[in-house]
Amino acid sequence: MFNILEHIKETVIRLVKSRMFIASVVFCVLFAILVQRVFYLQIVKGESYLNDYKLQIQKTKEVQGTRGRILDRNGTVLADNVLAYSVTIEDNGDYDTTAQKNKELNATVRSVIDIIEKNGDSIINSFGIVLNDSGEYEFSTEGTARLRFIADIFGYATIDKLSEKQKNYTADDIIHYLCTDKTYGYGIDEEKYEDIAKWTEAHEKMACFTITETESSLAVNTYMNSFEIFSPAKVDADQYINVAFAVACLQYEPGSETWAFKTLNAVSVAELTATQMQELQEANISYFVEYGGKAITQGGKTVSGEWIDTVRFMWWLKSFMQECIYNLFVTHPKIPYTDNGITQVQNQMVYALKRGQAMGGIAPTEYDEDGNATPGYTTTVPRARDLTQAERASRQLKGCKFTARLAGAIHYVEVRGTLEY
Repeated sequence: MFNILEHIKETVIRLVKSRMFIASVVFCVLFAILVQRVFYLQIVKGESYLNDYKLQIQKTKEVQGTRGRILDRNGTVLADNVLAYSVTIEDNGDYDTTAQKNKELNATVRSVIDIIEKNGDSIINSFGIVLNDSGEYEFSTEGTARLRFIADIFGYATIDKLSEKQKNYTADDIIHYLCTDKTYGYGIDEEKYEDIAKWTEAHEKMACFTITETESSLAVNTYMNSFEIFSPAKVDADQYINVAFAVACLQYEPGSETWAFKTLNAVSVAELTATQMQELQEANISYFVEYGGKAITQGGKTVSGEWIDTVRFMWWLKSFMQECIYNLFVTHPKIPYTDNGITQVQNQMVYALKRGQAMGGIAPTEYDEDGNATPGYTTTVPRARDLTQAERASRQLKGCKFTARLAGAIHYVEVRGTLEY
């Protein structure tokens, strides 16, 4: 019995040590991997691969069949087939300006209409405005249909979203809107730049205009909230260089940026002479040129000559300080008209100024060679006991003031040096 077990043991050991056993194990492992891969390809991903293969070798195209003639029981034709043609106008031209594009497309449409009418057919025009016999624009529909047409013009889903002014638009107003709104490719008339500039001044907003001349499009040079950038007008997108200018700079927080040395996307670089650049600089007009191997903006001033980033930071600081003080009022039961209450107001002023300092708009506290500090900002508020009874009774706190030093920006560096032995 003992010899049999020893014999079996020796046989197993010889088998394990043999090359045949190792080859069999390797074969089994490879076979298992192959089975697993085949299972994954055929069972798990089979349907997906089959669909992908069909997409490569098959293309489904739906062809609309003819309806056929419809007859009544007496053989009288109730509906018949009439041959019709479909004309598609495809815009694949290359245009220097949007005006040229619209002119050529309109000429193409006019040509198609002439061909149709010469062959005795007529145009079905669903546009809601027509020219009457007097050559004046008028609506072709009235009532709800007219309002629905106006809503479509302004991009509203329902007529309820129309303002009263829009509901009362005349046909001339609609045509004027279509010819001036940027959505339809013509842009705002330069004659309106002046009105826009005046509006931005009155409402503490900012506006940027595209111009194609080396002189300002505005009649006066005192607008602090409006600025212009020169367009080389090489391609159609150049008319929107003002948008590219704003996008490049508005991504930065107010006070942290300058509007010079910025790269603009999707617009052309201007090729200007030294004289032209000098004229643009004197008119406070920004421009986009290649300088030192890099395409960058130059200028960065408003029409009045103030820096754009300074004006933007100023309006931000005013708005943010108002917001801070307003939040103080709405988050407390009341702010007493005492030194303590006035100090709370002052703290909000300081908070806004510190925020402006952190953003880079206000200079930090700096020291002279003797260690004397020059603060970036200071605030002063009145003391409650120094105010009259009438002033306290009015519940209006006046006399809160601050001064702040702008951090500014460096646009030009002059270095002088001497080399000596």
